[in-house]
Amino acid sequence: MKFKIVLVVLLVFGLSSVGMADVKTTNKALPVSKQAQSIKKQDKKKVSNVTRMMAHLSFASEAIDLKLKKPALKNLAQAQKLCAVLEKSSPEFIDEGIYKFGKTTDVIENVSRDYYVPVFDDISLNGQFDEQSIWKKNPKVDAQGFAIVQSTLQLNLKNVASSIASAEKLIKADKFADAGKALDGIFNEALISQEVVTDPLWTVNANITLAREFLEGGKYESAHFALKAAKSDLEKIEKDNLLKKNGKDAKKLSGEIDKMEKSIDKATPSMLTKIKTDLKAWAKKVKSWV
Repeated sequence: MKFKIVLVVLLVFGLSSVGMADVKTTNKALPVSKQAQSIKKQDKKKVSNVTRMMAHLSFASEAIDLKLKKPALKNLAQAQKLCAVLEKSSPEFIDEGIYKFGKTTDVIENVSRDYYVPVFDDISLNGQFDEQSIWKKNPKVDAQGFAIVQSTLQLNLKNVASSIASAEKLIKADKFADAGKALDGIFNEALISQEVVTDPLWTVNANITLAREFLEGGKYESAHFALKAAKSDLEKIEKDNLLKKNGKDAKKLSGEIDKMEKSIDKATPSMLTKIKTDLKAWAKKVKSWV
């Protein structure tokens, strides 16, 4: 019997380098009110489990590429537990939800790779990043950027569970390249179609939220990219006559983000705490503009 989840997702990422569909550019954005309506129609716990499972698969994927056995296995074990919960409670269910994923393009040992980090306003991933210090100022990781994409995601839970089990065995045998391919298979099968979303009213919230998540995980280079993208979004809002009611606030926030982006690398722990608090408040503020 097949177990399948079909999710309609908004992804905060760009095309993967491993066999993804062609990307189309669109200015379309789903209104926040419509996102909320969609979430009310589904079991929020299932949404949380799917989001967390995908997060751990992403963390495991980059740990594999860095040949870090312990964090790779730990994240795969957590993803497998969540997959088992979904299989038990939701066999053959079709779930329509609005999701956001952050995609970073990192170069590791001269190879460009894409990774996906879920970002969801109502499901906090705080605490999921505590173990991810492997990326903080890691000289092997060179962050190159990210984009925002709208996509349809399909998950066959039986296949996901099988791929995770295969990856675990391969990692234990120090076959990291093969383990990485096993996880690539999950994302290749899951991501059906993709469109780049450029509407600044939608992307600014996602980029600010994503910057905070990156700081939680110590991915400072990626946080820089997210904040610069947010600043660009705010500048577009400021100059758009149709969005002029938010122009003054956008200009002010753009200046504050510019100062923040330049201070991250020299920030003390207490300063970083304030930065993350500010980002949370700003994300909420720009979301109200939609």
